[in-house]
Amino acid sequence: MNTERAGFTLLEFTVVVIIIGILATITISLSSKSREDSIDKEAIANLLLIQAAEKTVRMIEGNYTSPSDTSSVNSALRLSLPTAAGYLWDYKVAATSDLFTAKAQRTTSQLRSGESQRVKCIDQDDSDPFTTGCAW
Repeated sequence: MNTERAGFTLLEFTVVVIIIGILATITISLSSKSREDSIDKEAIANLLLIQAAEKTVRMIEGNYTSPSDTSSVNSALRLSLPTAAGYLWDYKVAATSDLFTAKAQRTTSQLRSGESQRVKCIDQDDSDPFTTGCAW
């Protein structure tokens, strides 16, 4: 008579559940980082648009503009950056006739837990937005 039973022991089942849990944790953390990177890239792309628009305005009017919020940026620079409530970034520009700094700041409602702020800036000479040394 054969007394072997087919199936898994409790120990084998527990090991499999632990391994699946570890893999799920790794996948979720990588997915979250990837999402944040794409959100940052959106701000960088919009700052590059603002930079190009500011340079165009300066060529036409002789000076940079200084819009104070995203809606003003859209109006003054003829852009269409998203302005809906709950959107991820607020944009503003500080300018003189010869210099400007555009700033993208993550909206408070969209910050990750434990994060106090997230800011990206660009000025008239930069080819890549930076996160330190903002004028304000």
